[in-house]
Amino acid sequence: MQAVLPMNQKEQISYNTACCQYSLMAKPTNDAKSASLFPPIELTCFQAKEQMEETIIRWMHRIISNQQQFTVQLVQHIDPNTGNLQINITDKLPFLALAAQLKVVNQYINSNGCPDMQFCIQPQLNFVQTEYLLNGTIEIHEFVLLKKYHHFDSYKQVNVFGLRP
Repeated sequence: MQAVLPMNQKEQISYNTACCQYSLMAKPTNDAKSASLFPPIELTCFQAKEQMEETIIRWMHRIISNQQQFTVQLVQHIDPNTGNLQINITDKLPFLALAAQLKVVNQYINSNGCPDMQFCIQPQLNFVQTEYLLNGTIEIHEFVLLKKYHHFDSYKQVNVFGLRP
């Protein structure tokens, strides 16, 4: 028999209002070759209460679905100071425009007592991709919203937002 320990009211409140971690990523084209060669590009990461998720998805859908698909040029180079492989986006303007429109979502998140969205337009690399990644142009057709419950959890897909053709 297992003992069930009751939570006091203060513990219940903090448990119910705990923030989840979210990440909004630009996903490369649906082409299998491109998806394996090119990394997703993180636009923003943020924390929000789970009960806010439906509203966040609705607002992000309105904003993102009004944007047109775009292409991104990725260039890899070796950082002379560290010797590490780096991937740069040559034109971040489409991402910056989208980030500016997502400020209204940031205001909603702040009004509910959660920290600011962190905008960082950077490709996400893993070890396998660094060995095979090529310079090139990729098309961005959609953004994916991911969520995890705590730092040690892995992200799970919450929603996909398509861009206009």
